[in-house]
Amino acid sequence: MVIEEDTAMRGEQNGKFDAAIEKIVRAYDVMSKTINPVPMLKIDLTPAQIKVLMSFDTSVSYTMTDLGRANRVTVSTMTSMVDRLVSFDLVGRCYDEHDRRKVLVCLTEKGRKTIAHIMNVRRRELERFLGGLRAPEIAEFVDSIEKTAHFLTKAKKGMQVQGR
Repeated sequence: MVIEEDTAMRGEQNGKFDAAIEKIVRAYDVMSKTINPVPMLKIDLTPAQIKVLMSFDTSVSYTMTDLGRANRVTVSTMTSMVDRLVSFDLVGRCYDEHDRRKVLVCLTEKGRKTIAHIMNVRRRELERFLGGLRAPEIAEFVDSIEKTAHFLTKAKKGMQVQGR
């Protein structure tokens, strides 16, 4: 009897979990379609390449391994992406000043300007979006986004601890 109740509770929890995932997927889809500055950028980069480029907003240089890890792709995939960014003169390969054998990926001046351009387009797109809301709605939206970022950061740390 206890086992049947436990199984029933787990089934109910899985149903709620599945429903929550479905709601998140739908909300994410709406957000990505509503606030999507990529078409406005007018640059010949894929969203994945833009994501790699934006990694340099938090660090001056990366090893290929660290850049791949930060973007959750293999080193061979990252090498192809970096080669493409090098061909656009957005990043370059440079050497560690303490260990010349260590090759790093570094942002170029054109890469810095491109990141600034991307951030400006994102800001303008958000201003356009928020312009259609009243002050209380903006406050609620900002609060929701900050909470989402908090929970995503917490979940990511949990995944790293579990080795995923």
